[in-house]
Amino acid sequence: MADRIVVDVVPAKERTERTISRSFRLSKSILNGLEEDANLQKISTNALVSKILSDYVELERFSEPFGTIRVGRDTVRDFLEMVPEEVLKKAGLKAGKGLPIAVISAKYGKINADSVLRFIREYFGYSNLVRYSEKRQNDSMTITFAHELGLKLSFFIEAYLQPSFEIANIKVKESLKSDHALMISL
Repeated sequence: MADRIVVDVVPAKERTERTISRSFRLSKSILNGLEEDANLQKISTNALVSKILSDYVELERFSEPFGTIRVGRDTVRDFLEMVPEEVLKKAGLKAGKGLPIAVISAKYGKINADSVLRFIREYFGYSNLVRYSEKRQNDSMTITFAHELGLKLSFFIEAYLQPSFEIANIKVKESLKSDHALMISL
């Protein structure tokens, strides 16, 4: 017999939006797993379910048709170490012409600076590959992708973003790469 869980679905970025109570039937094992993870993360079960649903609605449903998968950090690190830098740049450019353009178009209906930056925030926040941050000062913006996966990941991400930036006419003023971060000034 399935237990019931009532969830107030509130994406983190829209906490001021009115919530709606909705009831779902879940198996006991799923509910137990949700409660266990919520306790480990020190958040409510409702907050965890809301995050899971938000991740699906905001990104997964748009990226699933492209065969997007989640891969462990160690696997990514090992792969990056084996691939030459120039090959990674080419792969980044090729990948950047696919998923980002399709998801941005499907989700936002147009590709412009606002939709590209929204996609970057959501995608890299969801991916757990990097820690995304941005700082706005006067008429400029600096985006930082902090990570522990080496210089080659920085090269890949830079190449991955290039097609979206070009289509949206976003001008990169400066790009700084290191073993632990990619910083892009716009």
